[in-house]
Amino acid sequence: MKKTYVKPLSATLSALMLLSVVPTFHGLTSYAAASANVINLNDESVYQRTKEEIIENFNKSQPTDLSAPIYATIGNNTNGNYVPSTMTGETKQNVLRLSNYYRWLGGYSGFELLDDSSSTWDYDAKGSVLLSVSNFDHYPDQPSDMSSSFYNDAILGTSKSSIAKTNGATGQDSLLYTLRLWLNDDGYTVPGHRDMFFTRNGYLLGYGMYTDSSNVTSSCQTVVYKNIANPTGKSQIGNDEAAYTWPAPGYFPSDDLSVKAPWTITLNTDKVSYANLSDITVKITDNSTGKTETRTSSSGLYDTKYWGTILSFTAPSVTSDNYLDKSYTVSVSGLKDANSRSVDLEYSIDFFSYYSFENKSYIDKNIINKGEKVKLYSKADGYVGNISFEWYYKIKNTDSWVYLADVDSTNKILGLTMPSAGEYDFKVIAKDSAGNTDEKIFTLMVADELVNTSSISTAKIIAGESVLLTGSAAGGAGGYTYAYYYKKSDDKDWTKIGTEFGTASSTTFKPGTSGSYDIKITIKDSIGETAEKTFALTVTPALTNNTTVSKTTFNVGETVTVKGAAAGGSGTYTYEFYYKRSTATSWTKFGSAGAATFKPSSAGTFDIRVYAKDSTGASAVKNFTVTAKSALVNNSTVSKTSFNVGEAVTVKGAAAGGTVIYTYEFHYKRNTATSWTKFGSVASATFKPSSAGTFNIKVTAKDSAGNSSVKEFTLIANSAGLSNNTTVSKTSFTVGEAVTVKGAAAGGTGTYTYEFYYKKNTATSWTKFGSATSANFKPSSAGIFDIKVIAKDSAGNSSVKEFTLIANSAGLSNNTTVSKTNFTVGEAVTIKGAATGGTGTYTYEFYYKRSTATSWTKFGSATTATFKPSSTGTFDIRVYVKDSKGAFAVKDFTLTAKAG
Repeated sequence: MKKTYVKPLSATLSALMLLSVVPTFHGLTSYAAASANVINLNDESVYQRTKEEIIENFNKSQPTDLSAPIYATIGNNTNGNYVPSTMTGETKQNVLRLSNYYRWLGGYSGFELLDDSSSTWDYDAKGSVLLSVSNFDHYPDQPSDMSSSFYNDAILGTSKSSIAKTNGATGQDSLLYTLRLWLNDDGYTVPGHRDMFFTRNGYLLGYGMYTDSSNVTSSCQTVVYKNIANPTGKSQIGNDEAAYTWPAPGYFPSDDLSVKAPWTITLNTDKVSYANLSDITVKITDNSTGKTETRTSSSGLYDTKYWGTILSFTAPSVTSDNYLDKSYTVSVSGLKDANSRSVDLEYSIDFFSYYSFENKSYIDKNIINKGEKVKLYSKADGYVGNISFEWYYKIKNTDSWVYLADVDSTNKILGLTMPSAGEYDFKVIAKDSAGNTDEKIFTLMVADELVNTSSISTAKIIAGESVLLTGSAAGGAGGYTYAYYYKKSDDKDWTKIGTEFGTASSTTFKPGTSGSYDIKITIKDSIGETAEKTFALTVTPALTNNTTVSKTTFNVGETVTVKGAAAGGSGTYTYEFYYKRSTATSWTKFGSAGAATFKPSSAGTFDIRVYAKDSTGASAVKNFTVTAKSALVNNSTVSKTSFNVGEAVTVKGAAAGGTVIYTYEFHYKRNTATSWTKFGSVASATFKPSSAGTFNIKVTAKDSAGNSSVKEFTLIANSAGLSNNTTVSKTSFTVGEAVTVKGAAAGGTGTYTYEFYYKKNTATSWTKFGSATSANFKPSSAGIFDIKVIAKDSAGNSSVKEFTLIANSAGLSNNTTVSKTNFTVGEAVTIKGAATGGTGTYTYEFYYKRSTATSWTKFGSATTATFKPSSTGTFDIRVYVKDSKGAFAVKDFTLTAKAG
């Protein structure tokens, strides 16, 4: 990039300027030392100016037409014909605008012009004529041919003004040079002209100029207090800031300050002051190098108190003839605030030039896609005069630039659509009115259109599965980033998946529920161009196994139905059924249709597992735990089944199997009745009817699972005095033999009648087989039979007697023996099974009961068993022998256990 800096004019300037005001010194009090606070002048609003604002205000302060006449009337300074020039109203306004620009730059309020009728205008005009023909001084000599009246008026102008002579400056340009000379005060350690220009507030401005035939311009500038007379002993700043400086804080034009000019700080003594100059230290730091220069009263630091309290100090050393692009920080210590506390001042200055500029043109993008438009921005930073721009382009690596357009001002935009993909160079030349140029070159890549070639791994999944989203693209500017989104198809808003526009070229999506989804993959290239692609995704419900079992707790021998059921997944379903004991490790398959039955042969806890599969092979498992319990068995007993009226029968509840704990309910009814009467609900109850008859006893046993088992008994309450003495010819016999049952009775009244009944001991109903004095019983098959005989007298009293008969299979003989029938408690009785006849091998089962009980207890199933009761009593022993065809023979024994 080529940059050019041009000074506005090349005239040589020289001047001598003296103030006519005698300094007045303020009396100040010494302050005790304290910790210093810092006032940073850059924080003051009057100094928070941008470079653009400074340049804009500077340009507004310049004469609009440099060729316009300065004078309304042109005077004379030759041959004793001394006539002052009069200034045009526009010239007076030019002086005011330019002066007030510098006042604004320094942070001060503006001047006002003296009224046109003020004599000060005449004195200054005459004074400028006197300066052109006499010595350059506030009190120049009177030329011999100048009238005293003219001279006296002219002295009033030169003695009360800032005066100047400028060589080579003509026309409106002289205004700029004159003011800069006064503000710089080159060669003075204590600037007076600058101090007079800046330290007064609220005053009026007068001006006079005369340009002779050699283009030497003499000028006088007078300032007159407005509404303030003889100000002494008080700061004349009049504004609120703690201090004002030249050069001023913030951005400052290097064109308005000579490197030989001293720097000044005007203190607002209402806010900050000092007692002795020797207390003050000024440090100037070059911000680019860090180098610091110090100014004290013994080395380059001065003060004046004409129009306030002003510190002046020699400028920092530089190797160039201007401060362009330099930056400094100034720190002042040794000051006191209004409360006598130590305070430091600090400010920084960034120098720039009105007349330098930088080409800040640019193109809005360095890469675009084919068909897009690139924007060309024409922009310059710095001097905002007449800047024009020329734009060119060419295909990269070629030599021929193609002219595009001229742009006559900054901040204009050209829009251009490139004809084809490829790489291009753009060139823009910025040019000011003096012919200075600044050139910039840019490169533009035009890429092929961005095409989204993304994909998804499948368009249909089952809930719980994932789909792979793969981002890919072609064309565009490369450097792709990827964004992935999803939404339910009937929703409006998209939800991002992972990082939006990250570098991952793939991701997975696992929807939480089934339904229809839209997937969107958006590709962005390195210049922000995007291309999107959408996909439809169907998510079917996940396969669920809804198999059921008909029950989870049941008795051995019951059947559990396991019904296969499923939902979700795809297609048709198949099932497989397995079981195992919960303590086992291996499974056994027991079905593969839509349902299966489970019926274990023994009690225990079992695991059931059912696999449901859909047509895609997806499977779902469901497990059950079922418990098979031993069936609830009612083992309740009665103390006797036949008794006389007035005797009590004890009914004891007993149960096994099922789920403990057990409860019982006891009911009775006459055998001819239909309704039952409850007579107990604890573990046992007493039954004692008041009259003779046949009664049914029902005991209901319940377990804690609610299962119940009922056992019934038939009791015969005999009339008192009537005894049934019926007999049977034998109690054990072989099928085919006949047993004679002979009725006999005693007591009672009158004659007796008899009725004979039988039933298998496992049956509940009786069959009548005789009603005479005797009857024969001859069963056709083996078994255990109950015989009941009812004896009645003529008064209607009855007495019942029962027998148990055993019909053994023909040909099979039970030859079991016992080692003893009478023994002492603690001794063991050996029962040895033996048999003859029948077919094949024999098996044995051994049972016992107390003779008064009704239910039997098994105590062996081998060939031999041992019986050893723990208490005395009479016990019945029954042994069953069976052959291989199921024929059986029973043999009973009665044993007596006596005390030792």
